[in-house]
Amino acid sequence: MASKLSTWVSTVLFIFFLLFLSAIVYQIYFRTNLNAVNPTSEISFIPAAIQECNSGTEECITEDGCQGTRTCKGGKWSECIIKKICSPGSTSGCFVNSCIGGYAVCNSCGTAYENCTPA
Repeated sequence: MASKLSTWVSTVLFIFFLLFLSAIVYQIYFRTNLNAVNPTSEISFIPAAIQECNSGTEECITEDGCQGTRTCKGGKWSECIIKKICSPGSTSGCFVNSCIGGYAVCNSCGTAYENCTPA
């Protein structure tokens, strides 16, 4: 009787061991092969970088309508950069014909002064 009980317990333990082992194998297989089971779950499309330029600079117009330049850096154009020399609308003293005092107004882009106006 003890022999039959021992065999029965061994069989039950062996069946539980096989179930446990199959559960581990199942988890490992589906975690490492997730894309094979559900290929859309982890896939994302990243477009290749498009090279806009090779090198150099070119003239451009800002959103405000001011003329500037942009430079090619790493295959992409920089933003349009203007070189400001004054604050738009500000005035500066100047001379008309080298002797009459006057003023010049900075243009709307801040890149130059208008003609000198006698005071």
